[in-house]
Amino acid sequence: MSSENSKQTISNQQSSTEGLSTVADRSFLVMQKKEPIIFSDGFLQEAEEIKEQILLKQISFALETSQIIFYLQPVFNTKKLKFISAEALARWQHPEQGLISPDIFIPPFERHSRIHEIDLYILDAVCSFQHSLLKEGIRPLPISVNLSQLDFYDQALSDKILFIVEKYGVPHFLICFEITESTYMDNQKQLLATLQSLKNLGFSILLDDFGSGYSSLDILSKAPIDILKIDKDFIQMIGCSKKGERALQTIVNLSIDLKIDVIAEGVETKEQSNFLAAIGCTHIQGYFYAKPMPIKAYKEILQASR
Repeated sequence: MSSENSKQTISNQQSSTEGLSTVADRSFLVMQKKEPIIFSDGFLQEAEEIKEQILLKQISFALETSQIIFYLQPVFNTKKLKFISAEALARWQHPEQGLISPDIFIPPFERHSRIHEIDLYILDAVCSFQHSLLKEGIRPLPISVNLSQLDFYDQALSDKILFIVEKYGVPHFLICFEITESTYMDNQKQLLATLQSLKNLGFSILLDDFGSGYSSLDILSKAPIDILKIDKDFIQMIGCSKKGERALQTIVNLSIDLKIDVIAEGVETKEQSNFLAAIGCTHIQGYFYAKPMPIKAYKEILQASR
């Protein structure tokens, strides 16, 4: 690490601890008076806000220093017996703490309306990876990138996406954008306009967590959805609930009627995989076939399948 980078790291660490030092100093003064320490709701809230601000600074620094990476979880076709696509999942490769779950760093960025920074960062990294595969003569599979509800408040979103993809010269069919049902609950007009724009540009649109919300059929009828991913809670019902199994069958039949591809996520057992294949769902994502993996391991799978 260069001396400049070292200074920057130290500076970030020092600024990150200033807020907590303030809280600690107040506690110490109270202790000196030998009075009972009572932490008010306001005090605790302030401490949490300071903690979150520190985390936001750390995540921003992680983005600047390429600590935010992505893992890939492939989708397996049980009929063709091969992987057909993958989903990019953000991870934080911390130099000291190791791999940090997105459950830790995604929510703060969502709460502060900064999730677009991570989403576009991951898209850029995925496009760079796809470009490198093409350059090496390795056939890439389509990779889906998650977009947050907040991303769609940006009217220039499709332009920003196009700029990133074109920068690497990646064919548009190799990039898919994944949204959830909750994305559709608000700002519908802008959302539908952006999705249609992306669709017109040749990108695929995937609806995640299908069946978990209240707008499943509405979004299917209005949005240009190419692929729907069945919520994993339905998969857990296989072998346990006849009603759940019938619901799965209905979803698969609906997707076939609408000419929409369907993926079952969260598949963990052979029983689940066999049931899904029997009802016509041959695209499977889950630990039974592949866990999320670093790009090196994913690349080895692509090379082995050539």
